Amino acid sequence: MNISFLSLIIFIISTLIYFNVLKKKLTIDFYDNPELQKKYYDNRNYSITIYIIIVIVSQILLNVFYIFQKCKSSYSSNIIYAVIFTLIPWTFIFIPLVASLIFFPSFKTAFSDVVGYFFISIGSNNAHDLLNELLDIDNKTKQDIESTIMDSKQKEEMIKLSETIIKICGNKGILINLFNPVNFSDLWNLLTPIIKKKYLQDTELKQKKQQELLSLVETKDNIGEALWYLYSAVLISSITYYNIAKQGCIKSPNEQIDEYNNYLKEKEEIEEKINNNNVDYYDLDGNVEYNISDV
Repeated sequence: MNISFLSLIIFIISTLIYFNVLKKKLTIDFYDNPELQKKYYDNRNYSITIYIIIVIVSQILLNVFYIFQKCKSSYSSNIIYAVIFTLIPWTFIFIPLVASLIFFPSFKTAFSDVVGYFFISIGSNNAHDLLNELLDIDNKTKQDIESTIMDSKQKEEMIKLSETIIKICGNKGILINLFNPVNFSDLWNLLTPIIKKKYLQDTELKQKKQQELLSLVETKDNIGEALWYLYSAVLISSITYYNIAKQGCIKSPNEQIDEYNNYLKEKEEIEEKINNNNVDYYDLDGNVEYNISDV
């Protein structure tokens, strides 16, 4: 298997472990509890550190194994190059990327608003169905129009116009791209006037729907983050294996001396066979065709 492809497989496995095992899931209680917020951010910093260590160590071990297979007896002289060529790009490209996504989470939208949105828009529990169930945009719009100072004909025209616009922009699920784990609570409060009353009056039902929406938002955000990591991994793997392949196998002075001595020994053996008329000639199939002594 191609070593670069194997590197990406190991990276994907490490990333799946991070998002599904190491990283703590968000809950609605997080937004109203400072203690939970502190625990969450502490866990995030801890888990992302473990993730980085797993990625870098696994990539170093893979490259050391590759050098061992490639250079055979001279692998001990080339291990240091495998470590350096792996450590430098992963340290100076991957770690700054991770830090950038922590300090500037809006960067994730490059992938989360496209691939992430597509992922949470399919299946039975998708963003469109959930927001369509939660929001009461049609009735709220009609109420607002009815409360304006217009004659009945103008109101009727405005209602028809609003219904047409809602039909054109009928996918309410697109609203989820406005959400992210940071602004979730503020945006929920902003949408409160158009949320159906039954979800506001029943606290248990409200929290259930909030958690369902938050889970979709977090999934979308995680996909955006994971794709940034994968994008950087493809770049880093290409750089790493190009440098390792270009470097070749470097032999130590002692290994070069041993190879030279072996060459001299083989040369002497061949010359001795020629002098003793004991040289075998082989055909294309590798079989002995004749011996020079038979000529």
